[in-house]
Amino acid sequence: MDTPDHSPRGVGASTMEIVDRSSGTRWLDALARRYSGALFSFFDWRVEQKADVPDLVQDVFFRLARSRSAQEIEQVERYLFKTAANTLKDHRRHCQARQSYNHDSFVPDLHGGVDFSSAEIVEAREAMAKLQETLGQLPERTRTVFVLRALEQQKTALVAEALGISSRAVEKHYAKALARVSHALIAYRD
Repeated sequence: MDTPDHSPRGVGASTMEIVDRSSGTRWLDALARRYSGALFSFFDWRVEQKADVPDLVQDVFFRLARSRSAQEIEQVERYLFKTAANTLKDHRRHCQARQSYNHDSFVPDLHGGVDFSSAEIVEAREAMAKLQETLGQLPERTRTVFVLRALEQQKTALVAEALGISSRAVEKHYAKALARVSHALIAYRD
């Protein structure tokens, strides 16, 4: 396979217009050329070890090649990024398992003890439950924007590109979510 072009150009256009699906290998090569750049971007800001990015992109296309119904996929871009999200989850699980043995144990004398009262723990759990409840009540797109911006710390432009909406729409959804979350937590504290 040729060296992938890492620019995200062409993302969003219908792949069916450009690619002949009757030839499995050519179809997969065309998808790799078209979406490698976007997948590199997708993984690049989501993983700590940047050296893992090419392997993750390759894994997405490997999973697509293994799929028996790969050529029957109607929304290729959506399928690829769903596969990328699942690949990322698997990668994080793998990294977490590897690092479970790569840490220092907590030693109170060495690390300093933290003494939380049971009341503080209960209060924190209640606040977290209220936050989860509030997020669950948000419209799906607004919730997705909030999670991507606030929790995953993605830039507005990247969120807009990923969701296929304008940067201004991302800002509106984010402001709406922040207002609802802020209001809910203030009401909880009162």
